[in-house]
Amino acid sequence: MGYLILAILCSVGIAHLFKQTERKRIPGFALLTVNYAIASIIALSSFEEFRLLLHNQQGMIYSLIIGFLFVLSFFLLMQTIGKSGIAVPVSLMRLSAVLPTIGSIILFQESPRMMQWIGITVAFIALPLAGDYTNVDFKKRKTWSNGFLLGILLFFIVGTADFLFKVITELNQNLHASTILSVVFPTSFIVASFFTIVNRQSINPPVIGYGILLGLLNYFSTFFFIKALQILPGMMVYPINGIGIILISTLTGWIFWQERLKWYNSVFIGLACLSILLIYQV
Repeated sequence: MGYLILAILCSVGIAHLFKQTERKRIPGFALLTVNYAIASIIALSSFEEFRLLLHNQQGMIYSLIIGFLFVLSFFLLMQTIGKSGIAVPVSLMRLSAVLPTIGSIILFQESPRMMQWIGITVAFIALPLAGDYTNVDFKKRKTWSNGFLLGILLFFIVGTADFLFKVITELNQNLHASTILSVVFPTSFIVASFFTIVNRQSINPPVIGYGILLGLLNYFSTFFFIKALQILPGMMVYPINGIGIILISTLTGWIFWQERLKWYNSVFIGLACLSILLIYQV
């Protein structure tokens, strides 16, 4: 559970850092490029890790796919927010945890107990209540056509990327987390660099500064997440990770950013705490 808590805390740090970069109007792909460069340097600090994956064709292919999906999901997120606002795509990203959770139960024969089933159900009922729907007009055709369809694609891509980590850890149990990341992050760096050049975004000192911080948090959040998957069942890791990130982000956003909570956000907090207690039964 310790690794999962560390992964959640790092992910919350990423959420707050993105909040700050949004206020500073830091260009997205340039920020991602620096971020993935830093994460790649850490992952490749021991070339032995990369060499090990070169001899594991299956692990190499999955890692390359995840690296590409990382950047693609960010691109889709930006496109969807531009068409339908932030509430719909972020909610769909949160709900994407249902895919790897179901995949872990079906493909890897994980068997939740009755109370854990209830906890998983409560978690996915609670997730949409964490958003802010104040400025969303669900009657607009634009929201439910272009934006919503892009959001559905985002839902499947994020869920697939998360589940591939489970696939790698199950089929290649001898692989270290840093070995997997020695391919994932360099792949993401190459793809992000391409988008940065295409969009003509410049890398300046603020981008470098925020990118370094983001890279450190990104590396360790993913590293600890993989370690958690290697120890705990996926049907436990995915919902707790998703609900935990949003729960702590919501509370810290209220404390540090003075973000006002709606009534349904308060309901979410209560359901989130209940779901974690029900799922984490050892």
